[in-house]
Amino acid sequence: MKHFAAFVAIDWSGAKGRRHKGIAIAEARGEAAPRLIRPGHIWSREEVLDCLVKRAAREPTLFGFDFSFAPPIVERGEYLPGEPDVPRTARELWAYVDGKCDDEDLGAASFLEIAHRRHFYFGIADGVKAGFMHFRQCDARLNAQGGRKTASAYDAIGAAQVAKASFAGMRFLHRLDGAPGTRQRGGRNLHANLSPPRWSDGRETAQPGRPQSRA
Repeated sequence: MKHFAAFVAIDWSGAKGRRHKGIAIAEARGEAAPRLIRPGHIWSREEVLDCLVKRAAREPTLFGFDFSFAPPIVERGEYLPGEPDVPRTARELWAYVDGKCDDEDLGAASFLEIAHRRHFYFGIADGVKAGFMHFRQCDARLNAQGGRKTASAYDAIGAAQVAKASFAGMRFLHRLDGAPGTRQRGGRNLHANLSPPRWSDGRETAQPGRPQSRA
């Protein structure tokens, strides 16, 4: 079993702008209680990326993010059905999203609002909301059990939406994946598990994001 010197959790945000009050970073080390890193600081996403890579160079660290690494693909066989240029693997999708966006600070609002608008639900003018609500298999099974429901990566409105944060997260992962020493699940010290888990038939899926707002 790998021994980590620290465990770091990043509370993410997909909000527009250069700095985001919704981002927070906490660290757990040894037997000590978890603590916030730079409490009160207003982080940028690019600053988080730089901080993560530098920390990983110092010591083995397990990092956790609360956004979806990719939209669901098992149900329909494509991330964005009817779009022939959109890749069908997570890493290629990260690069595609990054290439389509020029939003500041690794934002991805333009990907949802302009580049591929028809795939995302922004309100009643888009039609029946249920037609947009596609889920990963693990999310669908959890939702079927009743109780608290997970959010869809295609839902871009409301307090529970995770779409903007998730696609901003994909830009972040693409930059992280290409940073020196971060290949192959992070090289020596960076353990962010950049390879989404796979189903038995080899298709990629992704970890579900939390249902809280990350707009």
